[in-house]
Amino acid sequence: MATQIDFSLNGKTINGPLLDQELAAALGAQFNGKATRPDSITVNFTTDASQSDQTTVQNVITAHNSSNQTAQQAKDAANDAAIASLRTAIDTEIAHFSAIKAADLSSNAIVIAEFVRLAHDVAALTQLLERRLL
Repeated sequence: MATQIDFSLNGKTINGPLLDQELAAALGAQFNGKATRPDSITVNFTTDASQSDQTTVQNVITAHNSSNQTAQQAKDAANDAAIASLRTAIDTEIAHFSAIKAADLSSNAIVIAEFVRLAHDVAALTQLLERRLL
């Protein structure tokens, strides 16, 4: 018979997706999700939870470090950092291009080179955004 058991978080901050992974790894097929509230968590078990299962959950909660990330969270953070970096690079390129003096515009090579660099940065940002949305 499936059971639900409440566990106190004792003021501990949690990273929900990471705790899900940790509980699933520790309990295997016994783990059937969780619900969190500000100071407690209800763990759903697929069958009756033994005292050993309850101890396992309490140990996982105690060992849980909310500053750690799941692989997906780390990937998202890396993508966010890359996007921010590319946005900065694009802004720098636009500022650089805007600073070209009218006298320098007589050389088509300078203008073409600046457009190519700007287009490259925009393309890289677009690719990152598309991958992020997939």
